[in-house]
Amino acid sequence: MVLRDVCNLRATLRNIRFIRASLRTTDLLGGRAHRTSEFFAREERAGLGGSMSEQGDADQDASREPTRTSFRARTSSGASQPIDRRDARKTDAVKLAARAILILLVVLGHNRIFHDHLYYTGYIIVYSFHVGSFFLLATFGKPRPLNRKTFAGMWRSFLWPYVIFTAIYGSLFFVSEFAKGKVDPLTWAARFMLALPLGTSPMLDAATGLKMLWFLPAFFVFCIFYNCYGTADRKLKIAIVAGTCVAHLGLPTVPRSVLAMAPLGSAIAAYLLLPALIFMQLRCLEWRGKLIAVNAAVFAISSLALIHFRLESVLAEYRIFGIETPLDMIISDAALISGAGAVVSVARVIWQSRAAQWIGARSLQIYLIHAPINLVMVTLCKHMTLWPLAIGIASIGTVIVTCLAIFIMERTRVAKFIFG
Repeated sequence: MVLRDVCNLRATLRNIRFIRASLRTTDLLGGRAHRTSEFFAREERAGLGGSMSEQGDADQDASREPTRTSFRARTSSGASQPIDRRDARKTDAVKLAARAILILLVVLGHNRIFHDHLYYTGYIIVYSFHVGSFFLLATFGKPRPLNRKTFAGMWRSFLWPYVIFTAIYGSLFFVSEFAKGKVDPLTWAARFMLALPLGTSPMLDAATGLKMLWFLPAFFVFCIFYNCYGTADRKLKIAIVAGTCVAHLGLPTVPRSVLAMAPLGSAIAAYLLLPALIFMQLRCLEWRGKLIAVNAAVFAISSLALIHFRLESVLAEYRIFGIETPLDMIISDAALISGAGAVVSVARVIWQSRAAQWIGARSLQIYLIHAPINLVMVTLCKHMTLWPLAIGIASIGTVIVTCLAIFIMERTRVAKFIFG
């Protein structure tokens, strides 16, 4: 009886220390962890949950390091190894900070003033990695088996917002074009009904006036590919890697008009899987000192090469490089992978920023909402004499107004209906 009471007391003390360690871990994120819990829940449903989802039972020794709570988790090989909860939360926070940086670069890249004045310098550098890095960052998440639950989560996270915003932007585009006498209802309806299920940028541009909506269906397909790879056995993984190598080398040789017919951006998803797998292996290394310096040097050299050779890598327009132009392909891939690495390196510095966490957790909302706001801001600023100032004001203004719109929308039922 006494021995059982002592064991129960020790278990209670371990639970108390576990709660205290969790609270201290939350303080590392500036007390903002609860603000992004819904974001991670959506990623968990989509099959891209981070390492936090791997947490198991606590087995921390109560007499040592109470602030570091370890867990047991299964690796892909089936071995059990401890996972540090604090490190897991930091990884998730770094991922959000990286998304914040990337979505700001997306807003900058969609700035027409930036496009017109810095096309062959800053513009092609930003476009070499700013959207593609979102695909690479998906490798931070734990792969999930492709079952009904996983597909339902991915549908709710990516395809449902895609359907809603395609319908909204398509309707606005139709009203605008119909008022100008440029399109009739039947023609637009035919374009829309074709563009919605296929999800390719040329068709979406014809039906909605926006190419950028291609990202969501392509990301949906990419998540399927990544989950297939992550949950496959060794032999199947080798086959998948061989297939993605063929796709990466061969797809750019296919005419763009044919690639544009691939449904749901599957061609771009297949093309980006190889750089994503390479990035995943590099990310497993210890990102310190020399590796960060090497990555920065590769990014600088590849960026200069992009400018020198005027290489335009635009995923939305299927401007990609393969076996026909091996040097261009190497430069483009180096810029993409090192660019994503540079973003992660910066994110490791600012991961405690509340603003970065807030923006990163809402990167999808910003991506979908910023386009009309950006158009208004660019229209207001394009006649300014100092174009660098015009670029800054238009981009910053777009971010502020978009974030304000999201802040207001989140206090209504609309946000839950669209984004879950």
